[in-house]
Amino acid sequence: MKDYGILFEDWICHKLPKALNVSASKEQAIRIKFGGFADYVRHISNKDPETFGVFYDALVKKFNEISKYKSLAGKKAMRGYGILRK
Repeated sequence: MKDYGILFEDWICHKLPKALNVSASKEQAIRIKFGGFADYVRHISNKDPETFGVFYDALVKKFNEISKYKSLAGKKAMRGYGILRK
């Protein structure tokens, strides 16, 4: 049986920040805020491991799609303002 607590914590603290290319300070904040999350996730996943496995796989898939997202042609993304026209 998979230990979803360790998998989730490793993914959210190490793999996700690198995939989203966040700054070093944001990566440190993510590790601080989610560093002890394995216990919470393990508790939830022990109740229904199959359902949590489906949720976890879908969550990772969606964030992988986000990490590869490119702005639409002719538009640029600006922090705090959404997508603007050129």
